[in-house]
Amino acid sequence: MQEEICSRVCRSAASAWKIDQTQINKDSSMDTITQWDSLGHLKLIMTLEKDFGLIFHPKDTVRMRSIEKICQVIEAAKGN
Repeated sequence: MQEEICSRVCRSAASAWKIDQTQINKDSSMDTITQWDSLGHLKLIMTLEKDFGLIFHPKDTVRMRSIEKICQVIEAAKGN
């Protein structure tokens, strides 16, 4: 997994949820971040699409329940 992509995902998540980036790492998930509820998930997806210039397939957005999984989806979309 590319560390640069994960770092960018963490920055995007912190921005979407208006929290400090130090609270987020590749092991963070819906279970560990209180702001990551259904509305928080939508905010995160929209922020990631803007920041990475992607449009996620609805099936992918359902699977994106952890930072690590999000990094994998973005890497696959970017062809890495």
